[in-house]
Amino acid sequence: MKISHEVPIQFLDKSTHFNDYDYCLAHLMLRHQQGWSNLEAYYNFYMSRPNDRKIYLDNSAFELGRSVPAAPYCELIQKMDPYLFFIPDVVDSYRCTIDLANKWMDKHDHKIDKKVLRCQALQGKSIEQLIDHYERIRSFVSVVGVGYNYAFFSKDPTKRIQQRGEVVDALLAHNPQMWIHLLGCQSYAEFVYKRYPGNVISVDTSLPIMAAIDGVNYPDDGHMLCQAQHLVYYKSPHKLAENLDLVLNERQELSLYNNVMIFRNAVKGNINV
Repeated sequence: MKISHEVPIQFLDKSTHFNDYDYCLAHLMLRHQQGWSNLEAYYNFYMSRPNDRKIYLDNSAFELGRSVPAAPYCELIQKMDPYLFFIPDVVDSYRCTIDLANKWMDKHDHKIDKKVLRCQALQGKSIEQLIDHYERIRSFVSVVGVGYNYAFFSKDPTKRIQQRGEVVDALLAHNPQMWIHLLGCQSYAEFVYKRYPGNVISVDTSLPIMAAIDGVNYPDDGHMLCQAQHLVYYKSPHKLAENLDLVLNERQELSLYNNVMIFRNAVKGNINV
């Protein structure tokens, strides 16, 4: 599974050493085009990446509640030529998301190079509705996105990570050939307790970065999971996209590298309990 962590602008260049691919938010790119001067470094980083560096272009629905407007988003995709982009969606709205998918295919998708992978975040109020969503878009997507915080999930973080695993299992039981991208996560413990198959191709999350910014240093021993739940299951109330200009101090930077390492070890199966 490939991993990418969103980081403050200060760490964009350094992030290429620990991120397997780059994860870009469309609303930030579009804001730069609208004159937000503080986003110049962000914009330039993603526009000047090496040709062999894969980039996922996110429609920013998680940050905004719904995707950026389709027309400028389509132009941005054409300009950036990403490895993968997310077809517009609306968080927690099955019907609106299906409607946006159909409109996208009718009005915009033909303008995008066919080699670029299409993905859409599945939305629904139950596992059955997520599967139905998949059936409605399967003919034109290569990958589907699965969130970590559906409204029908428990508020208990330990149960929430189990429920995402159940969603993935149900989707792959429905179609064993499906490719899945994990949108964010509740805790790195998800990957300690659950070994995802190769169909789960990637995950993006700012989780370990925001934890470091907030002063949380992940424990490096899987046996400490039950003894350090406040660290293992810590979820920052802040979003990385709203903290791009932060400058980390030395302690935060050390925690960042520690947390990223612990997260990767969990995903790669190098932490046991």
